[in-house]
Amino acid sequence: MVCYHNELAPLRVVRHPGPNMGKRFYGYPYWPCNDIRDLKYQLLEKECIISELQHENDMLRAVVGNLKKKFSQKQDVVDELSMR
Repeated sequence: MVCYHNELAPLRVVRHPGPNMGKRFYGYPYWPCNDIRDLKYQLLEKECIISELQHENDMLRAVVGNLKKKFSQKQDVVDELSMR
């Protein structure tokens, strides 16, 4: 398992008393993080990555749309030539 930072998430065990005591879970490798600024920076980083990916997705959709139009035009030419 990896975290959002593409780093291995350590396997941890619940140590506090309660119904989950002794259960294993994959933890966050940077926990505990005492610096709120660090967490805010990590969140900002993720938001930037998401924004860049959304922009890239929009650009690729536009390219696919243009390719579909060109294919349709070529198909029309082929159909017209086959009618002759």
